[in-house]
Amino acid sequence: MSTPSTASPNGPRLSAWTRFGPLLAVALAAGLAYSNTFRVPFVFDDVLAVFDNPTIGSLWKALKPPSGYGLTVSGRPVLNFSLALCHAISGAAPWSYHLLNLIVHTGAALALYGIAWRTLARIPWWMERAGAPRLFGLALALLWVLHPLQTESVTYVVQRAESLMGFFFLLSLYAFVRSVDAPGHRRWLLLAFFSCLLGVGTKEVIALAPVLTVFYDRAFLAGSFLEVWRRRRWSHLLLFATWIPLLVLIVGQGGDRGGTFSLNSWDLARTYWTAQLEAVSRYLRLSVVPWPQAFDYGFPVPIAPGMLVVYAAVVASAAGAALYALWRSPRLGFLGAWFFGILAPTSLVPGILQSTVEHRMYLPLAAVLAFVAATLVAALGRRALPVLAVAVFAAGVGTWLRNGVYSDDLTLWQDTVAIRPQSAIAQANVGTALYSRGRIAESLPYYRRSLELNAANPSTPYNLGLALAKLGRHAEALPFFDRTLELNRRFYLAHFRKGISLRELGRPADAYREFMLALETKSDFAESYEQIGALLVLQERWPDAARFCAEALQINPKLAGARANLGIALFRQGKLSEAETELRSALREAPALAEAHFNLGLVHAALGRQSDAIAEYAAAVQAKPDFVDALVNLGVAEAQAGRLPEALPHLEEAVRLAPPRADAQRNLASALFEAGRLDEAIAAYQASLASDPGHVATRLNLANALLAARRLPEAQRQFEEAAHLDPQQRQAADMAEKLKAYLQGR
Repeated sequence: MSTPSTASPNGPRLSAWTRFGPLLAVALAAGLAYSNTFRVPFVFDDVLAVFDNPTIGSLWKALKPPSGYGLTVSGRPVLNFSLALCHAISGAAPWSYHLLNLIVHTGAALALYGIAWRTLARIPWWMERAGAPRLFGLALALLWVLHPLQTESVTYVVQRAESLMGFFFLLSLYAFVRSVDAPGHRRWLLLAFFSCLLGVGTKEVIALAPVLTVFYDRAFLAGSFLEVWRRRRWSHLLLFATWIPLLVLIVGQGGDRGGTFSLNSWDLARTYWTAQLEAVSRYLRLSVVPWPQAFDYGFPVPIAPGMLVVYAAVVASAAGAALYALWRSPRLGFLGAWFFGILAPTSLVPGILQSTVEHRMYLPLAAVLAFVAATLVAALGRRALPVLAVAVFAAGVGTWLRNGVYSDDLTLWQDTVAIRPQSAIAQANVGTALYSRGRIAESLPYYRRSLELNAANPSTPYNLGLALAKLGRHAEALPFFDRTLELNRRFYLAHFRKGISLRELGRPADAYREFMLALETKSDFAESYEQIGALLVLQERWPDAARFCAEALQINPKLAGARANLGIALFRQGKLSEAETELRSALREAPALAEAHFNLGLVHAALGRQSDAIAEYAAAVQAKPDFVDALVNLGVAEAQAGRLPEALPHLEEAVRLAPPRADAQRNLASALFEAGRLDEAIAAYQASLASDPGHVATRLNLANALLAARRLPEAQRQFEEAAHLDPQQRQAADMAEKLKAYLQGR
C-alpha cells in the first residue's frame, strides 16, 4: 500500500487574486447559471414545507418542526429554521428561498474547491502529471456547481434538505482537512464538529460525514486506519459524537421518517432494491450525459430481465472496482466509498414514496466528476484543463435551460410524465397542478393512473378522494380515504377529509368520530377542533361547541370559522357581549364570512339594535346571495321596521331558493298580507302549511287572510282546523262558530 504524501499544501504567501479569484469565479458562475431560478414558483412538497407549515412563522417555533407523513422538514430543525428565515424576509414570496438555496449551493462548491485543491496538492502523481492544483480544483468545483443534475437540489426549494446538508458535510470535511495543518487546528476542528452537528438537524445522510472523514484521513493523510487511530482518534470520535443527537431525532420520528420507509415488507424491499440497480446506473449515466432529465423517475416498475442484467452488471462492476480500490488504491477507493456510501442510506432502506430522484446525487456527483477529471489528467496531463473548461461551459448552459422547465408546476410535471410516464408521483402531480387550477375533473385520470402505478403511496388515494369530494361526489370519495388510512393509519388529513365528506352526506356522528381520530394522531390540528365545534353548534351543544372552538383558536387564532362558531355558541348561552367580541374578530380575519355577519346580526337584534342587525343581515346576503336564513331574517327585520318594499324581494328570493322552507313561506305571507296583496299572501300561507301542516299560528294567519279576502267558507274551515290542532285556541273555535252561523243564516 502506498503511503500518502505528508507535505502540507500551505506554501508561500499568495496574491489576493490567486487566493480569492477562484472563489469569485465560482460565485459568479453559479449566479449566472441560476439567474432564472428566482422566477420559479413553489412546487410539490414546497407547499407542505412553506404554506402548510405553521412553525415557520416564528424563528423559535421553527426549531420544533411539524411531524407527519412525507413532510420533508420532520425531525430536521435546522432545515426548518432556514425556511423560517426566508419566511421572515419575504413571507410566501419565493425569491428569498431561492436566494438562500443559491447561497448554500455556492458555499458548498467553495468548500469542495478548498477540499479539492488541498487534496490534489498532497498527491505526488498529480503534481508530477498536471500540477496547478488550484486550477484543477476550480475546474472540479465549477463543473460540480454548474452540473444540470444539481438543479433539483437548488431550484426545488424544499430540497434545500439535500444542498444544506451537503454544505455542512463538505464544510465539515474541509475544516477537518484544515485542522491537520493549520496552527489553530482546534478552531478548525470545532468548526468541523459544529458543521456536522448542524447537518444532523438538516438531513440524516450527514451520518456518513464522520465515516468518510476517517476514509479521507486514511487515504490522503495517515496512510492506514491504524495511523488514523493513533494520530487523530479524538478528532474523529468528536465527529462520531454527532450520531447521538441524530439518533434522538430519528427516534423522535418513529424511526421510519413518519412512515415513509419500511423494513417490514419483503416484497417492497425486493422491488425497491431491484429498482436501485436501474437508479444507480441512471445516476452514473446522468453524471456524464445529463439528458434527458426528469423531476421524478417514479416508483419501481417491473424491469425487463435483459435490462436488469445490464443494470446489475454496471452496478456490480462499479461497486467491485470501488471495493478493490479501497484495498489496493485508497485514494481512488475513497471516491468509490464517497459515491456508494452517501447513496447507501436511501438505496438500501426501502422508501414508500420515491426510488429514483436526482437530488440524491448532490454529493455523490463530486466523486464521479473527480474520477472523470483524474482519468482525463491521466490521459492528457495539463491538456485536460481545456476539455474541462468546455464541459464547465456546457454544464452552465444546461443548468440554465433546465431551470426553465421549473418555471411552472404544470409544465414541470407534464415534462416529467413525457419522459417517465411510469412515474406515479409525476402522474399524481399533473393531477395536483390541474386541481390547483380548478380543473378538477381533468385531474381524476392522472390520480387514477398514479394509483395504478403505485398502490402503496397513501397520498395518491387521498388526493383522488379530495378531488372527488371537491366535485361533490362524497360517497365516491370515502373508499379512497379509507384506502389511505389502510396504508398509513397516521395520515390525519385522511381522517379529517373523510369527516368532511361524512358531514356532507348527513352522517354527523361518523364525521365527529373521524375528526376525533385526526386529533389522536395530531393533537394540535386546529382545523379538526374547528370542525368538531361546528358540528356541536348544529347539535346545539353550546358549552361543548364553545370549548372546541376555543381550543382551535388557541392553536391558530386566525381561524375565522372557529371564531364565528364560538360567537354563536356564546350568544346561545346568553353571553352577548363576549359573542359580539368574537364575531367582530372573526370578521376582521374574514370580512366576507357570511355566517359571522348573520350571527352578529342576531346579537344586534337581541340587544335591540335593529338597524345594526339589518346591516349585518344585508352584509351576509351580499357575501353569500343564496344564504336563505340571512334573506329571511333581513326580510323580517325590514318588515318590522316598516320597510315592506325592501323586505318583500328578500323574502321572495328566500322562497325561490328554498320552496319547502315553511318559515320562509310564512314570513313572506305575513309581509304580503301587510302589503295588502291578499291572494299572494294566501298562496304563501298555504305553501307554508304544505310543509308544516301542524303550525297553528300559520293556519290562524291563513284564516285571517281568507277572512279579509271575503273567502268565508275557507276561513271557517281554517279556524276549525286551528281549534282542532290546539283546543286552547278558543278564539279560533268562536270564529269558526260565528262564521258557520253567518253562512247558514245568509
